Amino acid sequence: VEKSRLVEVMQTNQNVALVPGGVSEMLSCIPHDPTINVSVKHKGFIRLALQQGYDLVPTVFFHSSDQYNNPGRLLQLWTYRKTGIPVGIPIYCNCLFLPFSNRTPIKVALGKRIVIKKRVKPTEAEVNELHYKFYAEAF
Repeated sequence: VEKSRLVEVMQTNQNVALVPGGVSEMLSCIPHDPTINVSVKHKGFIRLALQQGYDLVPTVFFHSSDQYNNPGRLLQLWTYRKTGIPVGIPIYCNCLFLPFSNRTPIKVALGKRIVIKKRVKPTEAEVNELHYKFYAEAF
């Protein structure tokens, strides 16, 4: 998502859903593994929420990584670690290697809404504080 488009949508008071985990989180999740992998390194969405005065609602989806298997995951993980780019053809399939979902139920947990006061130039300390609060509320 381009930052300018995201700001445009935020300024019209529409809701925005972001998945801040990115590629590193996607590749570290293994279908049907009980381990929960969360990448908390991304802070740009926090900074943007502060700059726009845009409230946040932490949301966690459980078992979403169980929907599809990725047979090329190890190749993508290796190339991502070496180059920073997950090279490979994304082939997603179910446990029978068919191009369908595993049809696993997804559970959603919603945190409490975090009301944000607009700060045109938030400090790094403000970003870090809100970042911590966001993930503490999510989990």
